[in-house]
Amino acid sequence: MLKILPALTVLLAGLAFSTIALADSESDAKAAFKRGVEAFADEDYPAALSDFEKAYELSGRAKILYNIAMCERALYRYKNSIQTFRKYIAELGDELSDEKKTEVLTMIEEMEARLGRLKLSGLPEGADVYVDGSLVGRAPLSGPVLVDPGEHRIQASMEGRKRAHKTVSVPAAAKCPLSLR
Repeated sequence: MLKILPALTVLLAGLAFSTIALADSESDAKAAFKRGVEAFADEDYPAALSDFEKAYELSGRAKILYNIAMCERALYRYKNSIQTFRKYIAELGDELSDEKKTEVLTMIEEMEARLGRLKLSGLPEGADVYVDGSLVGRAPLSGPVLVDPGEHRIQASMEGRKRAHKTVSVPAAAKCPLSLR
């Protein structure tokens, strides 16, 4: 009986500490969310995005994904916004009203229409293709590479060959052929 008592005391102390940590985490999440709302209202989208991401990280609440996606949309980061909106829909599932789901799907459609499409040519078969430092596939690519409007650095590399690269400015909704020869 005496050996169980210290172990029980440690267990209960651990549970109390976990509860305090959860309460602090929830309080920090609420504070970050509130800062995000204020920053968004002030059109400080980078700060709002950072605060909403922190709130989501601390709370794990799927509803915050909507706010994150809206910030990404305001920053013209359509690909990220689309991905975040899709995660929002997936995580909320049946909790999401039909009206809200329709609203989000409409925004996704609008952003997809604004993405630029790079049709890359002149790539040796098997070359790794990068856009802005991120691997997008291996040549030959199955279709155009979707990118946000703006400037992008395109690279192709393959062992035993010189790396090819170009920087291109892609307008919204543009189809841009690009040769890396």
